[in-house]
Amino acid sequence: MQFDPSTIVYDACRIIREKIVEGGESGLGESKNYGLFLADEDPKKGVWLEPGRSLEYYLLRNGVPNPLNFIGN
Repeated sequence: MQFDPSTIVYDACRIIREKIVEGGESGLGESKNYGLFLADEDPKKGVWLEPGRSLEYYLLRNGVPNPLNFIGN
């Protein structure tokens, strides 16, 4: 999925959850248990994105591949 860089992390998670549910996946649990994780080249490193920040804060922009994952924490 692609998002505008000004999108707030919380809103991006909400949109992703909606798409997953539309695709037939259920039983995701509470939305507070999910977030966006920005992986590093080193598999032992990475950062959870703060829900109130924009994607742009993390230098995430359109057209640039990013190892971003939507996962339960």
